[in-house]
Amino acid sequence: MTNYEKKAINFIDDNKFIFLGIAVTILAVSIRLCGLDTISRDAATFLLPWFKEIKHQGGLLSLGKQVGDYNIPYQTIIAIMTYLPFKPLYMYKVVSICFDFALAISSGLLVLEMKQKKSLKLFVFAYSAVLMLPTVIWNSAYWGQCDSIFVTFTVLAVLFLHKDKFIISFIFLGLAFSFKLQTIFVVPFYIYVYLIKKNYSIFNFLITPVVMYIMCIPGLVFGRNFTAPFEIYGSQTDTYHNMQMNFMNIWAIIGGNRYDILKDFASMLTIFALGIGLVWLMSKKIDLDKKDLFLTILIWTIWTCVMFLPSMHDRYGYMLDILLVISVFKNKKIVFFAAISVVASMLVYSPVIFGNRLDPFNINISIWYLGAYLFYTYKLIKDVDSVDYNYRLENESYKSDFQAKAK
Repeated sequence: MTNYEKKAINFIDDNKFIFLGIAVTILAVSIRLCGLDTISRDAATFLLPWFKEIKHQGGLLSLGKQVGDYNIPYQTIIAIMTYLPFKPLYMYKVVSICFDFALAISSGLLVLEMKQKKSLKLFVFAYSAVLMLPTVIWNSAYWGQCDSIFVTFTVLAVLFLHKDKFIISFIFLGLAFSFKLQTIFVVPFYIYVYLIKKNYSIFNFLITPVVMYIMCIPGLVFGRNFTAPFEIYGSQTDTYHNMQMNFMNIWAIIGGNRYDILKDFASMLTIFALGIGLVWLMSKKIDLDKKDLFLTILIWTIWTCVMFLPSMHDRYGYMLDILLVISVFKNKKIVFFAAISVVASMLVYSPVIFGNRLDPFNINISIWYLGAYLFYTYKLIKDVDSVDYNYRLENESYKSDFQAKAK
């Protein structure tokens, strides 16, 4: 080997994580380009007709009334796209792909925050894992969906919640809500933090709707009424009367088509599970920042929502998948749960995007998914009990030492 080769290899070795980040970025762009021409059923049925109608109504002038079932900020993005000389399908996907990268960066920052480290290696690995997650790639580049937008803002909201920067956290929460109602899955955890840590005011929650209204100003300027941002979400919740929409939760196992009978029962069951969890955690007087409990409990509350709430769609596990992958970098034991959740998501994406028929396997996968959730809940209980036991043990030891010195 020549000296030049050695110097080159040493240079690469010294900067390997930078080169890895660059290589993954190039690969991530390339693999997404492969999906740009794929026209999904949602694109053909909803996204492209929305674009055509918004353009016909004058672009930004269309914001005076609702087109499609997404909130005003996303309709504003579509309206702006109508002025650009590119294929509508490409523009939809490029917007989502840009947020794929924002999501990967945000996830890397959250991993560093959870680990309390400044590590390029850790950041690049987390960035790469999220960016190359099959469901993230399929969601934006193949399906043309925009879940990366609201989950990016949700991850940033969680990041600043952990930093105790509450105003910024609720601003990002408002941005997330502006794009998708599914942000609601993270709200129970905010309530948990509020009641357990007692370190921010209930009035902080008012920041979120204010941000939503700011994001909806274009629609309000063009004549929307003041309640429009919330009316859209009210309409969404009453659109699909199915217990589950190709999502592998408990309702795929039982009562999948009895929405009329089970809807209220499912909602109350979810509230009950979250309420019991809250009271139990409050009784333990735990420290959310100890032993990975912040992320562990956050994931459990989100998983409880998607496991038991009615009308969960095939993409509603997206936020859960991302947070499970992030959590793996904090606790390697989570990899089992992350793998099951991501694989389950891949299986429900596949029929929609690629036309594969997986119906015979749905019940089996759903049972495994439920089993993973129950085992995760068990692990959460063990972790909390361990923290509680160690806390009591430390206090007992401290008291003993203090009494001995006093004598």
